Amino acid sequence: MLEEQPTSRRLNAQRVTAPPRREPRLADPCAMVIFGAGGDLTKRLVVPALYNLARTKVLRRNSR
Repeated sequence: MLEEQPTSRRLNAQRVTAPPRREPRLADPCAMVIFGAGGDLTKRLVVPALYNLARTKVLRRNSR
């Protein structure tokens, strides 16, 4: 027997729930070494990611 294909109305009725978000845990103090720091990948991805971590206060101030 063929199963009935779900209609768009039936798909809209099904709700997908996401698990609750966890609060970010403050990272332990650390030292980072970035090899190839002058490269394009570092400028486009690594530096903005580190900035966002620092801005959201996930990195400690004494991380180097």
